[in-house]
Amino acid sequence: MDSHNFKINSSSRVKSTAATHAVHQNNESVEHKEFARTIRSSSPSSWGDHFFSYTLDDEATQAIRKEVERLKGKVKEQLLATPIDQLQWLNYVNTLELLGVAYHFEKEIDRGLRYIYENYNIWSQEETLYHVSLGFRLLRQHGFHVPNGM
Repeated sequence: MDSHNFKINSSSRVKSTAATHAVHQNNESVEHKEFARTIRSSSPSSWGDHFFSYTLDDEATQAIRKEVERLKGKVKEQLLATPIDQLQWLNYVNTLELLGVAYHFEKEIDRGLRYIYENYNIWSQEETLYHVSLGFRLLRQHGFHVPNGM
């Protein structure tokens, strides 16, 4: 285990003491090494701290929240529509999961997957390997019992 202690002196040099711990036949010995490093000063950023102190005004925040709610409503409509094209619907759900926003639509996704599970045969001979594997993965991830044999 290594530990380091740093001290900065007025000449922009850092003095560091590194302690290296080693165990020799149940006796602990500690080695101390001291070395100095020069700290280089860099020019301040042209951006300053502008992004650290940036806040949206209430009007902009409300407009963004309103747009988010509108878009969530559109996504829910598409998820609640009976999945006519199974592959397109599974791709849609997969995209929502990859984007990390599927948690907003858990009920709608579960409803659609249950419909697909009960009404479609994703194992039919006409389906591509991609289609079968996507259906298999999504159904299994959402707790549906899907056999692994075709």
